[in-house]
Order: sequence, then C-alpha cells, then structure tokens
Amino acid sequence: SPGADQGIELGGGEESTCRRCTARNNGGTGIQFEGNGGNLHFGDGLLASGNLKTGIEIGSQGMLRCVNCYSLDNDEDGLKADTSSTMEFIGCDISGSATEDGIDIDAAPDDLNLTIEDCRIQGNFEQGIIVRGSDEPVASFTAGQICAIGNGIGIEHGGTGTFSGSQIHAVDNARHGLRFRSRVGTTTLSESNLFGNAVSGIVVANLNATVAAGGNWWGDPSGPFDTIDNNGGLGDAIIDSSNGAGAGTVLFTPPAAAPFAEIAELCDSNRQGAPISGTADLSVTISVDRSDATPGGTVIYTIEIFNPGPLAAYETFVFDSLPSGLESVDWTCGPTFGSECSPEGTDSINDTVDILANGTLTYTVIGRIAAGFTDPLELTVTVETAPGVTDPVSSNNVASDVTSVLTNGIPMLDHRGILALLLLLALAAHRRLAYVRARRNP
Repeated sequence: SPGADQGIELGGGEESTCRRCTARNNGGTGIQFEGNGGNLHFGDGLLASGNLKTGIEIGSQGMLRCVNCYSLDNDEDGLKADTSSTMEFIGCDISGSATEDGIDIDAAPDDLNLTIEDCRIQGNFEQGIIVRGSDEPVASFTAGQICAIGNGIGIEHGGTGTFSGSQIHAVDNARHGLRFRSRVGTTTLSESNLFGNAVSGIVVANLNATVAAGGNWWGDPSGPFDTIDNNGGLGDAIIDSSNGAGAGTVLFTPPAAAPFAEIAELCDSNRQGAPISGTADLSVTISVDRSDATPGGTVIYTIEIFNPGPLAAYETFVFDSLPSGLESVDWTCGPTFGSECSPEGTDSINDTVDILANGTLTYTVIGRIAAGFTDPLELTVTVETAPGVTDPVSSNNVASDVTSVLTNGIPMLDHRGILALLLLLALAAHRRLAYVRARRNP
C-alpha cells in the first residue's frame, strides 16, 4: 500500500499469529503490532520489504517468536521490538536497512530471554543486532549460527546478564564484529569467525565485563591483535582495558588455528531472503491403548508428528495404512499453537498439514475390530515433506504398530506361532521320553 502509514496494523490479543503475510513498499511501517502482553507468532513466509520506515515493529509482548521471517531493504530498522519476556528469532533474514539497525531490541526487561539462531543479519547501516538494556539484567541472550555481515556492527549487546554465542560469522563489518558496552555478566563466545572488521573483532566498553572468547578465528592463526597481550597477532583487533582503548577484559587464548568453514560456507552460499538451514527433521511415533484386543472391541491409537525444525514444514502430507480388520474408524487432530491440520475425519488419514518448527500434531484414531477377525492389527503412518524442504533423517518418517487380537481370552497364533508351539511340544515330549528311559535303565 504505497503512501499508507502501515501496510498491516494489528491490535493485541492473548494469542496472535501472522504468517505468509507480505507488506511491501509502504509509505510507513510494513507490519505494526501494538501488543498488550499476549503471545505473538510470526510464521514462515512473512515478508516486509521496501518500506519507508521500519519493516516490522512490535509493541510489548509476553512472548515473541519469529520463525523464517524476512524483513529486507527497509529504510529504518528491519525489526524493532519493545519489551517481551521471551523473544526467539529462528531462521530469519533481517537485512538491508538503509539508515538504522537490523534487529533492534529496545528497553530490554530484567527477565528477558533472547534467542537468535540460524539467522542472516546482513548489510544494515548501523548495528546488525542491538540489545538496548534496562537498568536490570537481561536474563540471557543465546546466539548461534548467525551471519552478521557488512553491518556497522555485527552484534551489539547493551543489555546485561548472560551472553552465550557460538557459530557467529561476524565479518567485514564497517566498525566492530561484536561490541559489549554495558554491565555484562557471564559472557562466552566460541567456534566463531571474527575477521575483516574495520575497527575490531570485539570491543568491550565496561570495566565489569569479561568476555571468554577462546577458540575463535580472528583472521590469522596468530590470533587477534592486542597491543599489550598479543602484539604479534595479525588477526582482527581486540579493544579492552589491557590496551587502554577500552574497558573490561577479553580472554582470547587459545585462538582457533583455522576458520570455521561450515558456518562460513552457509553464510556465503545462501542468498539473501532464504533461511540459512533448509531442513525439517519430521518424525512419527505411535502408541496404542492396549497391547492386545478382542473382536468387536475398540482400539485407540495416538499418533504424534513432530518437527524440531529449523524450518517450518508447510504442505506436508500425512497418511496411514489401516489394518484390514479395523472398522468404523474416526480420527481427530490437535496441533500445537501456529501449526495446522484437519480437525477430524473418517477411515484412513490423508491430510495435508503445516507444522511449525518445534510444532507437534497429535492424531487420535478410534476403530472397532471386526467380529471374527483374528489376525494381528498392523497400523503404519507416514509423513512426507513438500518439495523444497529436505528431511535429513528419513528413517523416522514411517512408524508401525502391531497389536495382537484375542479370541476367548486366548491369543490367536499365525503359522509361525503354531510352528513354534509344535516345536516346543516335540521338545517337551523328547525330554519326557528320555527321562522315562533313564528311570527304566538306571
């Protein structure tokens, strides 16, 4: 909506979802959510691009979760969020802000738990990620597998409390890779690439901050350049109290001997606007309310389809193969928040579903065993991803359950069971004969 103040404007609610939404080229903010302390989920495919103000702006929330969201090439912040107790950014691309930051977390509360994983934060004018802390500690900031490339600063942590980072690719930034500028508590950084940054790989601007940054690649095996502690280092510089230009302490030994190629390749090979990871490891489990059943009785199956991510699995196909002796079959499906499936059906499951990262679908199948049916009941359930989504472990995409059927309280045997029983009887008879012969011929 060119010229409009907002492309999409939403009020608050206890549970709100916005996914597969597009807000492009608006005169103001692309997507604005006022918030009222409820929970907000931004789902796969949400896109805010080319807006004259912020791409996505979010008011105060109880919980904010952004999965595979894109905010690209907006004039101001890519995504700006006020206080929330929990924030998660998974598989997002927040890039190309013309004048401000990629992700701007403002006035962080004392109980904030912030997670940013599998995200690309690239080519923003100011900071790639900035956390502006309140006077109280931010409880935790967990950062993993982040491409923080070509921003003014890759990641700036102005909050306090715990920072834990790994597999961060903070390279080619116009100033710093990471900057810690407030009263930081426990701070660790590992298995990360920090090089090509114009001013420093890490700068610490508070005397109370200690950054444990051993085991990272600084651009050279000699480690980071530090005028006092590592004057011969040829990698990106460290700025802390040891060289008089900063404050606090950066513990950088031992440096990594080579760059972490896996995260570098992911960052270099993936195009802007696509998730870093392209997998959804779906799995199926089946449980049943009894180990055996009787003809004319009922059996209840519980089927769970789980997606640990990192991608959401849209247009996924779930189907089953019912036992031949099961009649009058009805089923229901209950998804976790944000995922979708058909609420109910009859006979076999043939369902096209959406499963968000960390989402679960729970099917309940109820059927009656046909009168006179004596064969074991075997139920098989299969889940298949849509084209374009890779499932790295296909062996758990199919599950089966076999339930015995009883007649007059006695399990019915198939031909293999009958053969095994005959062998046992023959063995018992042989032992009895041997015993009698031994008694007669002592």
